[in-house]
Amino acid sequence: MDRKKIIILVFAFLIIFIVFITAFITDIANGDSIDDKEIFGKLQNPASEREMLHAFKKYQEMRTKLGDNLIEKVRNRSGKYAGATEAAIATRCLGEMRYAPAAEILVGALTEEGDGFGIYENPAIDALIKIGLPAVPELIKKIEKPDSGYQRIWGAGILVQLLGDKFGTILLKKIQSNIKNEAEKRSFNGVIRASRSSKKGSFKGPYELIE
Repeated sequence: MDRKKIIILVFAFLIIFIVFITAFITDIANGDSIDDKEIFGKLQNPASEREMLHAFKKYQEMRTKLGDNLIEKVRNRSGKYAGATEAAIATRCLGEMRYAPAAEILVGALTEEGDGFGIYENPAIDALIKIGLPAVPELIKKIEKPDSGYQRIWGAGILVQLLGDKFGTILLKKIQSNIKNEAEKRSFNGVIRASRSSKKGSFKGPYELIE
């Protein structure tokens, strides 16, 4: 093969390589700028595995951003009607999302009656039940060392609903065994009895449990 043909082949190869690289970079750029409205479409009908994975990553980023913004609305609730109602809506949304990172702030909100959210019932109860098992570690922390009586009795009721009567009661008795103060340990029997009396899917709070 003469020198001229070699030069032509090398030149052709370079052109093909440049076109490929340009297309690849353009594809990445277009993928990174995917519109929120396109995400679900690409997840349902992906053109390729790579497109599906990229769309899923974008969905996860969008979900995390939304969840974190909702957590801030709950954290910054003012107690005034407008702000409190916004926090209540945010709490319900976190529950519907099953957003596990919200468990800590929602368990913390169990110190209040519904007044802190501008409504009668505390929406954090239902939200934590919907979040499910990921909320259990935070519930245990506050049942062991509650900031208020509400937090312990609400937390115990939610825990039993999530783990079931048998395993929930076993765990509550384990928590009770670690309590040093004898008076507090005895009063914890009432917490266990009340939590076991709560009905699956209908638990609202301490008033229902105490009846």
